[in-house]
Amino acid sequence: EEPVGGGYRNPVIGNGKVYIISGSRSLHQYNVALPPGSVEGDYQSNLSAVEFDYDIISSPALTDEYVFIATGQQEKGGHENHIYGYELENLTQQWDFSYGEYICYDASPVVVDNTLFISTWGGDNGYYLIETNRYTNNKLLALDLNDNGKKLWEYTLPAAGLSTPAVSDDVIIVTCNSTSNDSVFAVSLNGEKLWSRAVGARSRPKSSGTGVSWSPRPRGFTSWRRGHGPRRWRSW
Repeated sequence: EEPVGGGYRNPVIGNGKVYIISGSRSLHQYNVALPPGSVEGDYQSNLSAVEFDYDIISSPALTDEYVFIATGQQEKGGHENHIYGYELENLTQQWDFSYGEYICYDASPVVVDNTLFISTWGGDNGYYLIETNRYTNNKLLALDLNDNGKKLWEYTLPAAGLSTPAVSDDVIIVTCNSTSNDSVFAVSLNGEKLWSRAVGARSRPKSSGTGVSWSPRPRGFTSWRRGHGPRRWRSW
């Protein structure tokens, strides 16, 4: 037996299967339904598994055909990481995206139509007297799933992108861990900035209807209009 999941790694379900990341750098696939003769609490063997060379601290993303994994290895000075695309049925690897520089994916990817969006930072977990010196390659990336994960564009953030973007209609909302600059950004599907606000951001944004909401503080919550960014309300 191997414990799977834990941390910030949520299971995801698709095609009658559940997919979950293990702390031992592996992806596991299980049937959602119990096999005949099994009862609740019985041990379940995985159908397929894939091992990785780097840590993974986020959750997979699914489409009808593929599962996408982003690695999050960290070390002092930074580390390389990858985004992988696998077939759902048998976890056969289809492509491997490498940014070409030290970059880290703490956030889970999100897929809309045939584009994968993900926020990033450099993965440098060393200690520095000037803390901002360790934050490099703070990005919002867009990858083309019709072209083996080729990068479509990138948008540079002023601080580490640690939470999953929210996508609704033609707007992407992404947050970053900035205390001295704008921390919430609305970006078009072509990677052009629409608006930004300096309010702090500690959680994944949620976009619904004409608004976007997120938690800028451990015990706070705020909502803004999605199109141009004026605040609708907040609660501390």
